[in-house]
Amino acid sequence: MHWGRIAITLFFPIFFLLLGNFSHATEYSAIEKGVLDLSQKESDQDAVINLAGEWEFFFQKFIYEIPSDQVGQLIQVPGNWDEISEFKSDYSEGYGTYRLRLRGLNPNRIYGLKVPTIHSASQIWIDGKILSSYGNLGREKSEETPQIAGQLLFFSPEKTEAEILIEVSNFHFFQSGIWSPIYFGEENALLSFDRRSRMFSFLLVGGLLIMGVYHLFLAYIQRSFLESLFFGLACIFLAIRELAGPDAILMDLFPYLSHGVLVRTVYMCLGLAFTFQTLFLFRLFLPFKSQWIYKVQYGIIGTFILAILFLNTRDGAIFFNYFTLFLAPPFILYTLFIVIRAAIKKTEGAWVFLVGLFFFYGAATHDYLVNYQSEGVDMSYWMPYGFFFFILSESVVLSIRFNRAFLNEAKLSARLGQTNESLKRFIPREFLKLLGKSEIVDVKLGDAVSKDMTVLFADVRNFTSLSEGLSSKETFEFVNRLLTRTDPIIRKNQGFIDKYIGDAVMALFANKPDDAIQAALELQQEVKNNNLLSNQKIGIGVGIHYGNLILGTVGSKYRMDGTVISDAVNTASRIEELTKVYKLDILISEDLKKQVEAPENFNFRLIDTLNLRGKRSQNCIYEVYDDPEKYPSDFLKHYEKGMHSFRNVDIKEAKIHLDAALSLRPDDGPCQYFLEKLAEYSRVQENLD
Repeated sequence: MHWGRIAITLFFPIFFLLLGNFSHATEYSAIEKGVLDLSQKESDQDAVINLAGEWEFFFQKFIYEIPSDQVGQLIQVPGNWDEISEFKSDYSEGYGTYRLRLRGLNPNRIYGLKVPTIHSASQIWIDGKILSSYGNLGREKSEETPQIAGQLLFFSPEKTEAEILIEVSNFHFFQSGIWSPIYFGEENALLSFDRRSRMFSFLLVGGLLIMGVYHLFLAYIQRSFLESLFFGLACIFLAIRELAGPDAILMDLFPYLSHGVLVRTVYMCLGLAFTFQTLFLFRLFLPFKSQWIYKVQYGIIGTFILAILFLNTRDGAIFFNYFTLFLAPPFILYTLFIVIRAAIKKTEGAWVFLVGLFFFYGAATHDYLVNYQSEGVDMSYWMPYGFFFFILSESVVLSIRFNRAFLNEAKLSARLGQTNESLKRFIPREFLKLLGKSEIVDVKLGDAVSKDMTVLFADVRNFTSLSEGLSSKETFEFVNRLLTRTDPIIRKNQGFIDKYIGDAVMALFANKPDDAIQAALELQQEVKNNNLLSNQKIGIGVGIHYGNLILGTVGSKYRMDGTVISDAVNTASRIEELTKVYKLDILISEDLKKQVEAPENFNFRLIDTLNLRGKRSQNCIYEVYDDPEKYPSDFLKHYEKGMHSFRNVDIKEAKIHLDAALSLRPDDGPCQYFLEKLAEYSRVQENLD
């Protein structure tokens, strides 16, 4: 358990309860038998008095029906009138007049009353003068026009005594009488008190709305995160309920709202806030397999909404009463069970949530007692404070989960980044680009593209004999050293390696053929300048060809690979094999030579014209070298004449020129090869003769 988090969580309810108390009266009245005597109190212009106590009440009588000498029966305010002996209705229907006498007033001062909402219609008189009227009073339902609002009224007494009369009729609500506190004080003190009260209400409403909108936005971004959706909706509905509370601030914002709309708004928001809060809790701590509870909750809230919308205000309020009485306790007990079980199992955030849940349910229980049990006692509504604190505890839980989700996402992103980097080593990004794909996940089996490209094959000479003296580990180390130097050179020249075939590589160049030739020259230079295998000299042969290729994916849904299918690939491979025959480093095809954009940058020597294996037409192959001084001019003259005679089957002339060329370059592979061919031809001729 994280005690620091719980300590911080416990700080806020105490803070908000203390802050809430500052918005309520600082003094309690001493009303006895319908009289408040202020002359016995010390004069305090900043005091605001709660007028809770025994008021006179005249049931079923309006002002003009009350004789001047009649004394009303005493009734507790705040409280309901359905406890009086004369009340006989099954509901709190009826009408009557409240009276309170004030003594010890100062005629030179202005006093005020802060009056809460009074159902369903009311008129307030002071010393025979009407100060406010909301709705139309009636003796029966057809005569009454309901309207409610919080009121701030001011008067200046003409003498030291004043009489407050409040006429009330109620035929549109289930709860009768004045059941929220009335406050009294001098003008400045009451205005200051009202500002503090409203400021705190707006603080609660603003905080709830901000949290609600924020979590709805999170739910919109991440549609699967229903916790945020439920939590955001609960915050917003409770914020609206707070605006429609005892001060009816909602009526100040929307003065044309009817009594029915306001009452329905209050109960609708309370029910929905409770429902979505419960769904939020289920989502956090209930196993996914327990889906039946969600269906039950959805069914209940659907029934609740229909009842509040289509029943009249009085019956809808009664329905809400029974709804909370019979359905709320089982859900409260079940949610407590869920959270306690999660806390015992040490589910993340469960203990913090449990603390907040106890405060929330405690505040809800307190408000229930205020509404239905406590009469004549100054008790403020705690549910907004409890829920606001509960939001803080839930925010801690959500922040823990969000933090974990963000950390997991960061780890997953890093892991995916590593995976993508690893996949690039197996499937070149250039290959994907040629297929027109940006990511490997976009590649499908059978994707293919046709393109004219250059193919380069490079292979280590005599690798088999070289590896015989090496262990398996040493062989792999050698191959990796070679390939590690090969890849940067090919990439530098706008190519990429498509396949590793043992000690050989197959590379593709999508731009110009000059890139492949330059890469081959640099590769030869790299091998010559570096000792890649102890003190043994190694060599590589490179064959290059240009032609049409088909790049694509082959395999099955279980195993797929990128490949290149083309006759050009086979031709390049066979040209590379010829480097061993002619003992040359680099050989290219005539098709490639024709595509070179800057032939002046390279040196070419025609080696042979022959039928490559699997090809019907003859192909010329050329050696490419970078040093123009590699072959003396006399050597090249004799070689070219010898090759011309060789092709014309002039054996004697061919041998003369090739011998002359070989004398100038004793290590020249083509001269050696063609002289051997001439010798073999001569032996065949002698045998025929």
